[in-house]
Amino acid sequence: MKNLIPFLLLGVLVSCQKADELTYTEKRLIGSWFYTNVDYTPRWSFRTDITGDYFGQIMTFNEDFSFQFENTATGIVSQGVWEVNQVNAFNAGNNSNQWTDQLVISYTDTTNTIIQQVWDNFCISKNLLNADNTVKDGHFQYQLKRLQ
Repeated sequence: MKNLIPFLLLGVLVSCQKADELTYTEKRLIGSWFYTNVDYTPRWSFRTDITGDYFGQIMTFNEDFSFQFENTATGIVSQGVWEVNQVNAFNAGNNSNQWTDQLVISYTDTTNTIIQQVWDNFCISKNLLNADNTVKDGHFQYQLKRLQ
């Protein structure tokens, strides 16, 4: 029993991630992003390109999990927080569950109302970010590009 305790302690220390250490996905998210394409599909209707509604909007994700949303056209800036979660989602295509990343963004708007967005199927490849956001009346598909 005495020999088992050091191995258990070592296992706990090795398996724990540092609280202040970012995951691979979180590290790739750090920086400023602007919208390059936004599609909205209302329930029971056709997809509409609404990218123009997002012109001049920049999202900045910081290493301390703080977040800034800036509308450069109006000068409005909102502050908040962000986190990346791994969620288990059902895939109807192959009738199985799969893990996917989810981005949760919380911030206050100009009226001090708390806004929370949950972006599913969150994926970053090179300098592009793709995500989906299902809302009560429809579905958004976002594509953002890293600001250089």
